[in-house]
Amino acid sequence: MVNPLRGFISHGHLFEDMDEEGDGIDLYERMGVKSFIRTVLDVLRGRAEPVTIAGDTLTVDRYSAEAFFDRNADRLQGILSEGMTLQEKLLRLYWVKARESSGFNFSGLPRGLFEEFASGGEEGKKMVIGLVQQFLALIDALESNGFALPQLRDMVFQSQERGYLQLDREDFFTQILEENRNRLSELNISSTRPEIRKLAELLIERLRSESSELE
Repeated sequence: MVNPLRGFISHGHLFEDMDEEGDGIDLYERMGVKSFIRTVLDVLRGRAEPVTIAGDTLTVDRYSAEAFFDRNADRLQGILSEGMTLQEKLLRLYWVKARESSGFNFSGLPRGLFEEFASGGEEGKKMVIGLVQQFLALIDALESNGFALPQLRDMVFQSQERGYLQLDREDFFTQILEENRNRLSELNISSTRPEIRKLAELLIERLRSESSELE
């Protein structure tokens, strides 16, 4: 799998174009034995922090990250919130950048719901990634369109301590379909958000297709 954050790395720095000084966040490069040993030691000393997304890990210089967030606090106000882990902050910045290049406003929702808007290499593109509250917001939106998702909601709640989820998109859709196989007549497409309408249409069409195959 490929970390989707890699699309925003330049010369060993992450999110340079979001930094008022253009420096970005320093990353550890995994090249050679000496580099590997130095990275391990710095992680143990608390100078570096591994960030794993879609099964792939980047090692971030913590001091560089803290300096980045401090000097860009004003421009990141409203995007980041207190109490976020470093991984959650980087995920949030990733969604902001990725949203700029898509035709949908994914604000408040997990990333990777649609294959055409996913990023991160062949494996990474199969993942739906987001903070727990973003998955809950998605569940709320689908429930407003008639979907019943109690098991999925319970599963998301169980991940609250970790703060985020990364799920295979097909497994995620299968879970939604399993909970709604006998509810096709109760489902609707009433959301005013285009991305929710598109997702509801996709799920309802798959349920209809499966129902017709069983007849």
